Amino acid sequence: MSVQILENGSWKRVADLPGQHNVNVVDSDDYEVKDDDGYDSILVITGASDRTITLPTAADNIFRVLKIIKVDAGEHKVIVDGEGSETVNGMASVNLLYQYNSVEIISNGSCWVGTAEAEHFYIDNSGKGIFKGDLLVEGKLDIGSQIVSASGTSSVTVNCPAGKFLTGGGANGGDREIRSCYPPNSSSWYAVSPYSVTAYALCARVQY
Repeated sequence: MSVQILENGSWKRVADLPGQHNVNVVDSDDYEVKDDDGYDSILVITGASDRTITLPTAADNIFRVLKIIKVDAGEHKVIVDGEGSETVNGMASVNLLYQYNSVEIISNGSCWVGTAEAEHFYIDNSGKGIFKGDLLVEGKLDIGSQIVSASGTSSVTVNCPAGKFLTGGGANGGDREIRSCYPPNSSSWYAVSPYSVTAYALCARVQY
């Protein structure tokens, strides 16, 4: 059941009661969310290219809540874009890069605000970065993160690229002992092992 208000002689849907979700699956093209399409959840499959989800005008969707989720594990991203010059969490757009990354936003009448999910990771024994979309940020941290790595014997330091700062890290020594693993500063990750070791840093750009 939806909640509607009478506006200028016509009924307008403003919210759904808890427990009910109207879901749209986008898997073949970009999608422009309409004022009256009734969706509150959008599941996006990127396939062979990026997908852009364009939000409706905030002024015409006051208090509407939308959740957009990238459900596939493909390498392409979902771009959540505000209509015209409208922003999403203070940014022109938000990128969902990895499987199950999502953003849940609400219109305040002039822009879209809410929680944007970033990525953090752990390192498995194969040395692969595994991304988890469950670290909430306030939108100042660019969620277009990247992993950088460096390998060495006994100790190794990996540094973030210029202009990016550390948001997580780890180390992989296979089945060998790792004696230390920590960030010595805001832009690098350090690891120590008696044997060969690879250090990983998850880095992101900070938007001021």
